[in-house]
Amino acid sequence: MAGVLSNQRGQRHGWLERRERGSVEARPMRAILIVAILAPLVAFADGAGGVEAGDGRSTGVCASETSTAPSPADVVEEPTRLPVMIDGKDYALEALIVRVPGHGKLPVALITHGASPGDGRRANMEWLRGWAHDLAHRGWLAVAVMRRGYGASEGEMFDDAGACASPDVGRYLDAHADDLEAALYSIARRADADMARVLAVGDSAGGAAVMALAARKSVQLAALVNVSGGLTRLQPFRRDPVCAPYEADLVWNFARFGTTARMSTLWLYAENDGLFRPGLVSRMHAAFTGSGGRADLVMLPPFRDDGHTMFFAPGGKRRLLPELDRFLRANGLPTWDEAAFAPLLARLSAVDDQRVEDYLRLLPAEKALALAPGGGVYWREGGRTGADVRGSVLADCKGRAGVDCTLAIDNFRLLDQPAP
Repeated sequence: MAGVLSNQRGQRHGWLERRERGSVEARPMRAILIVAILAPLVAFADGAGGVEAGDGRSTGVCASETSTAPSPADVVEEPTRLPVMIDGKDYALEALIVRVPGHGKLPVALITHGASPGDGRRANMEWLRGWAHDLAHRGWLAVAVMRRGYGASEGEMFDDAGACASPDVGRYLDAHADDLEAALYSIARRADADMARVLAVGDSAGGAAVMALAARKSVQLAALVNVSGGLTRLQPFRRDPVCAPYEADLVWNFARFGTTARMSTLWLYAENDGLFRPGLVSRMHAAFTGSGGRADLVMLPPFRDDGHTMFFAPGGKRRLLPELDRFLRANGLPTWDEAAFAPLLARLSAVDDQRVEDYLRLLPAEKALALAPGGGVYWREGGRTGADVRGSVLADCKGRAGVDCTLAIDNFRLLDQPAP
């Protein structure tokens, strides 16, 4: 499988020894990075404020009324601070680690955010929490990280990418890539982290920063997914009208990344992205592939008023998750098992079969699906915990069907079903 170290034990020990000597130079690893963009200070959460029933109607969740017994599919959240060294200085970066327990070593999914206007301390880990749950339920040790100057992370936010007439996109992206590289070395100390396979999810400027990270010889990535990635002119974090020199510098830097990034990459953009229009994205893609990079560009239909919000706005994951799963499967990387659900789908009606497939392919965690004895599929999505959605979907199914229902799927865990 792509991404497996030829000598994992020796390589891992090597990066840690260098880290302890205060160096952030080459510690080879193979990884997969998924990149995205969080728009400035818009704290939408996919499914926030409620959960959705299988018929498409949205209803609220009251945790006190819907809690159920713990499930093997439940994730564990670990708020923490990652000790890192960057440019010879020690910092602590705010992080949230999410995993399904009991699985030993897990491949690592590194998740980070985009740029923020004004005070980076207003950045909130809730921006990334939902994605951490989604990836944990796909078999990853999900690690959401705030870069320096954001949220509760130490240090100052680096926000200098030059001016329109004198752009310096590379300096900005390289500085933020330093944070991500240091975070990976810190995560490598965990006993449950399989550093032979690392996935990173970013947002906006964070997406472009992991493109810079992917180009580093010290971080050899197996694959990368870029969602709405790029950088607007920042000084400090002001949106300018289209600036030809600045855009040219952005394109040039993507060409620079392509000279050394040799992994397969997936790029996901919306046609109505408010920051990176299709023409600019095409130039970035051509520059990257023209210098040797490999990228599959998928231009998705318009999303809401601004496609740049797909990563975090309600409904955005319904566009992104199917593409993510397709890419992970194509690269032999962990995601949910389609074949495991074939026996269940085979005994359902065509209508119920389609509803189950939509639940599996489109909906974000936390989610649960129930079946009524006489037919009918009901789901809930976007709850804060698995217990929220399990109890809520059973109550909703009983209320609509008039009989006790069966919990059939808990996130991606298929439960035993009564004989038909």
